[in-house]
Amino acid sequence: MSRTFGFHQQTGWSGSRVTLVVTTQFASTRSGASYSSGHPKELLTLTLSTTTDAHTHVDVVPVPHPGEVLLLEFLKPCGITQYRLANDIGTTRSQVSKITRGALGISADMALRLSAYFGNSAEFWLGLQEEYDLWKARQTTDVSAIVPWNHKEEADSHS
Repeated sequence: MSRTFGFHQQTGWSGSRVTLVVTTQFASTRSGASYSSGHPKELLTLTLSTTTDAHTHVDVVPVPHPGEVLLLEFLKPCGITQYRLANDIGTTRSQVSKITRGALGISADMALRLSAYFGNSAEFWLGLQEEYDLWKARQTTDVSAIVPWNHKEEADSHS
């Protein structure tokens, strides 16, 4: 399996658009409980786009929940049921179901299990969760009244 990451940022008068592109190419397919090597069978490209309004810093493009990515980009294309995933990684179907429904986030423990199973990194899964959590927080957290701390002004006032 090979994986590449790329970031692209465009900034204009109306705001900023940051795109994270994650491309994963599997050199094997999952068959039963073992991997069978062979030619690349599937190319997965996941693009997460966040568009930020320059004035309010509110994301206007939703970021998918990691459970949605798990379901639509891993389980369905590979023909893996939630029950099978749960059994194979040593967790409950209920926990997998909650994740794929967006009712439960990806923990560090789950990230390690998913990375071992799908052959990618725990950081991939935690990164998806972090992006989602930040997007959700930006929808509800107003930071406009917070005045940024200025190191120079602070140092000057103590002189």
